[in-house]
Amino acid sequence: MNSAIERLLTLRIGDIMNSPVETLHENDTMSAAAARLAELDVSGAPVVDDCGRCVGMLSVTDFALREARNGSSDAPDQYGWQMGLVMGTDGRPLHLEEFSTDRVGEHMSPAVQTVSPSASLVNAGRILCREHIHRLVIVDDEGRPIGMVSSLDLVAAMVAAIEE
Repeated sequence: MNSAIERLLTLRIGDIMNSPVETLHENDTMSAAAARLAELDVSGAPVVDDCGRCVGMLSVTDFALREARNGSSDAPDQYGWQMGLVMGTDGRPLHLEEFSTDRVGEHMSPAVQTVSPSASLVNAGRILCREHIHRLVIVDDEGRPIGMVSSLDLVAAMVAAIEE
């Protein structure tokens, strides 16, 4: 078991990141973003600006939150937003067409968590837990996305280290 822990402590995020990373642009429409996420079969992607720097994250949760808020700035309660995955707060089903021309930058989560490829798995796990998020964006020195790591990727790395 100690050797598994030692292997885990030597691994860096760059060793397990998924690269290259697909991105969305902050000026993409929400309908284009939804189509791209579906095409890639992913639940979220980093959002970049004109310089290619990571400025946010757009996930299926952002679509649900937008609908659950029903256009208001008040966040839904801690658990109630999940109903927005299927139904809005008014009981209507989600209708992407109602905000399909909105820009990604209007609905993305701007507080994206990023790390460098040299970050430890322990540090990455700590960030995921502290921020209650499921993915980290790995960025270069200029803040451009070069990879992604999900909570599942961290678990897979741990299992692989233990099984070796």
